[in-house]
Amino acid sequence: MAFSLIECHYIAAIDKMIERIMSNIFVKDLTGELWSDFEAYFEYKNKCSGCWCMNHRLPVGLNFDGEAAKLAMKQLIESNRVFGVLAYTKGDKIPIGWCAVDRRRTLPGHDCIEEGIACEADEWSVHCITTRDDYKNKGVESTLVQAGIELVKKNNGRSIEVYPEPNSSPNKAFKTWNTFNGYQSDFENMGFCRVDKDFGSREEFYFPMKNTL
Repeated sequence: MAFSLIECHYIAAIDKMIERIMSNIFVKDLTGELWSDFEAYFEYKNKCSGCWCMNHRLPVGLNFDGEAAKLAMKQLIESNRVFGVLAYTKGDKIPIGWCAVDRRRTLPGHDCIEEGIACEADEWSVHCITTRDDYKNKGVESTLVQAGIELVKKNNGRSIEVYPEPNSSPNKAFKTWNTFNGYQSDFENMGFCRVDKDFGSREEFYFPMKNTL
């Protein structure tokens, strides 16, 4: 497919903008000392859905949100029982992205795990990837996932699963509500492969993938 001169200039300008943004991005592994940063990210411009990244940590049917979820997450983070990565950009105190990555057996409420919590301690999952609206589709998601993989390696993880929307990629709008699990095309580029299991009707929303570390 041939591009016009104007289109080529536009693409080049976008590439330079993303390159400039990425050069200023750095990540931090979540620790108890970073609760205030985590809180600031989830409350940024009142965009928090209210889940506080708690839903997957509870058995199916026991989901809760709002202040109760916030307090529960605060206790987990401050006791270092939650894993994940926060992304930052220079000159901005509020994180610009978040990647939740935990041992699979601690996530009984995830649609693609449920009974799969009966697994080894070295099997992990990336179960949430989000960015601020002003940094969506600018490469932050991939940076978060790469940092999440390194976090799993540091904790002696053997494998990691992810759950993107089927056929999703950064240059296409999502077709379902599953907008917080990254992009299938990005994970394919990182070496992830389809999980060899029938997920039934859930396959409309998820394309479970796995990478052995």
